[in-house]
Amino acid sequence: MRKILLFLLIISKFSIAIPLFCLSGNRNDDEIKTKIDEYMTRVEKNGFSGSLLVAKDGKIILSKGYGLADRERNIPVTNQTVFTVGSITKQFTGAAILKLQMMGVLNVNDPISKYFKNVPEDKKSITLHHLLTHTAGFPGAIGGDFQPINRDDFIELAMNTKLNSNPGKKYEYSNVGFSLLGTIIEIATGESYEAFLHENLFAPAGMMNTGYRIPKWNQDELAHGYRREKDWGTLIDKSWAEDGPYWHLRANGGILSTVEDMFQWHLALKTDRILTKEAKRAYYSPHVREGEDADSYYGYGWAIFMTPRNTRLIAHNGGNTIFSADFLRYIDEDVVIIVLANTAGQHAWNVSNAVAKIVFGYDYKLPPEKTEQLTIEELKKTKMGARALTLLQIYRTSDEGKTLNFIKENFETDYIERATEEGLLRFIQQDQKGIGDAKIGQVVKNDEHTLELTVQSKNTGEWWLISIEFEGKDPYKIINIGVVDTQPPIDADQENDNEDLSINWGLPSSNTGRRSAALLEAINRMDDAYSRKFIKTNFAPEFLNQFPLEKHLDQFHKMHQDVGKLELLGAMKTGMNSARIKVRSIESGKVFKIQIELEEHEPYRIVGISVASDE
Repeated sequence: MRKILLFLLIISKFSIAIPLFCLSGNRNDDEIKTKIDEYMTRVEKNGFSGSLLVAKDGKIILSKGYGLADRERNIPVTNQTVFTVGSITKQFTGAAILKLQMMGVLNVNDPISKYFKNVPEDKKSITLHHLLTHTAGFPGAIGGDFQPINRDDFIELAMNTKLNSNPGKKYEYSNVGFSLLGTIIEIATGESYEAFLHENLFAPAGMMNTGYRIPKWNQDELAHGYRREKDWGTLIDKSWAEDGPYWHLRANGGILSTVEDMFQWHLALKTDRILTKEAKRAYYSPHVREGEDADSYYGYGWAIFMTPRNTRLIAHNGGNTIFSADFLRYIDEDVVIIVLANTAGQHAWNVSNAVAKIVFGYDYKLPPEKTEQLTIEELKKTKMGARALTLLQIYRTSDEGKTLNFIKENFETDYIERATEEGLLRFIQQDQKGIGDAKIGQVVKNDEHTLELTVQSKNTGEWWLISIEFEGKDPYKIINIGVVDTQPPIDADQENDNEDLSINWGLPSSNTGRRSAALLEAINRMDDAYSRKFIKTNFAPEFLNQFPLEKHLDQFHKMHQDVGKLELLGAMKTGMNSARIKVRSIESGKVFKIQIELEEHEPYRIVGISVASDE
């Protein structure tokens, strides 16, 4: 998962954040350490759990754990606790490809047809460079993280998947592309993906606690993930193959590590031990803009930001709906911040942003000892609340004139000058697309000058946390806004999803059977209104949030086009919460395999669907 809006796959999103660029030079390391520890102790009291490492000029300022790695056994998090780093894995895959290029084994400009047989015509022009930069045209995902699938079947499934755009034409963040790079590493070397990384990246960097299966961790070292009070377990408790995750996750995510090991990786990349200077130029090069209006670029497994001071931030984050990780490397200032977290809703990037403010000498606020929940009526009675409600109204429109007027009337003058009207307009326009019309689920007053609104988009059903900071005196204008995806409030109304599950198609009334039946009905009906309702009702938030609702609908159009009216030939379970369904198109007579995977907890919604010809 990058810090972007779509994947989560995904997905989390920030907006209107003033970049943190340079050290003030007025604060010593001991003072920075004390302030960071004070801040982290406060967020720990508010529910954060994870590890943090902060270093400057190659020297560790603070490396420490907060909260619990295993609540049942009361095992605390330390700087040696093992977490998944999620999509940060992509930088290891990128480095492995460049390592093989250094060895003369392959070239990033090679077409994938050099490594795969029977590549379809629409994919013959795809190169390794396209896969590395998310420009091959593949969708974000073609199956769930824990859906069992071997290497050859994954390659076949990817080759049979329709591209969303022509190769090289458009950036679209794709786990599929990086998993294909992992298969190429294995084909080119004759080794397993993890074995090659261990021998050529991790061991030379001194990272002996990083990998999938090779490190022999004991249970006390592994962080459990938590969604509210529920123990999600560890990543390796899930459905994995003997040598690591299955291929919907392998090489694009799932690597396990510690903050100390990740710091060793940072140090190794500062030398030529792993990659030559020439290879690192390609590694960090801003190859492609991350979206048409994005200020960031993508390298080979890294996002690259240029600050107004012409200094570089090279970063990546990752995670699933439970674990999260953030890795920030301010290259020119030689500052690194690494955060690994294990609690849903307490994202690593929220912590890393605040820690960066402390390191760089910017103003920051300690989280409150106690928060206060407000009603909508209470919100309306204050100037801060009125501005927050007006912001939600602005999210509902796409009128540029109204948006600019809102910026001029509601943002503090100095903030407008720093961020510029154009910059603020661009960020708000992103939120207008992502959030749109929203209902408020919860309002929290963190302190005298900060409000947090948890809202649900009526278009997509996804939940967002909007944090608004105001100036400390009348007229209380806005001085900062942050937006991130989040979990629904505990007491939020949950949509009744039973209606779409009533048609059984002769399938069993199990979780998998009912969702599979609802999917078949949606494909068979070819009705947009029904399909939209099915998507909103049956997709898990992390799957729904991979793309805007209309993009998901486009995928249903493709399924309708391929399959049309269908008849069920058979179905079999492929895991505790997954199934393979075989159907025949009544119109063409062609047979198709539909793979469906559900989340591993109630309400067992869909996290992966793939359709492939069985001929």
